[in-house]
Amino acid sequence: MRTWIQTAIAAAVAMGLITTAGPARGAQQWTAVVSPDNSFSTLLAKDGKPVLEAQIIAWGPNWAWVGSPSSKARAVDGVLKTSGPMTIAGETVTMACEVQKSGEQSVTYMYELTAEKDVPLTTLVSSLSVNRSVSGEIVVTNVNGEQQTLPIPERLQAVPGEATEVTFKLKDVGDVVLTLDPPCRIQAENGATRVELAHELLKAGKTVVTLTFRFPEPVSFVGSSEDQEKYTHVVAGPEW
Repeated sequence: MRTWIQTAIAAAVAMGLITTAGPARGAQQWTAVVSPDNSFSTLLAKDGKPVLEAQIIAWGPNWAWVGSPSSKARAVDGVLKTSGPMTIAGETVTMACEVQKSGEQSVTYMYELTAEKDVPLTTLVSSLSVNRSVSGEIVVTNVNGEQQTLPIPERLQAVPGEATEVTFKLKDVGDVVLTLDPPCRIQAENGATRVELAHELLKAGKTVVTLTFRFPEPVSFVGSSEDQEKYTHVVAGPEW
């Protein structure tokens, strides 16, 4: 069974609820859809088909499970501003995120982590999972310009150094390029490529990391209450 959000995107495209400014009807289109259950999660789709899922996950010291921050914030005037607390090693860490289109073919996520004290942890990541229906490879470019190729489906593999760019080279879909500012460590895990927003120690104060997705065609950002109400209406049916 498809998830409700996958069904919603497919139905919305078919009914013309998702459109992009500029391209004529029938042109290929990308959509970044914020989950109504947690605004820290996003589904990236092309022509109504899921391609990438992104979510925030954290582990405390010794891989103690923390999970994800939670929020049901909605975008206003094309900008999503969301925040939520996490408890890591007994300390409160506040994660804020601002999401908006940064160009006709790009969406930017600016993450801000705030802690009153130094907080030990294993890792805090933006976890990116390629849909099982999509094939291709992932090219990681590090700060020295060296490149490493990772397989799809993703599997456990060492990725040394810090990366400035991660390119998802997807068959029949195109290249989705993720830029990292500042450079970040990458974890290649079974079923996911993880971008580390914090590693081993989150220092007191504020830590800001900006991730920008660049798509091969124009992209729509869907995160407002009005848009989410359309999706809820579309998927309501006997199968649920």
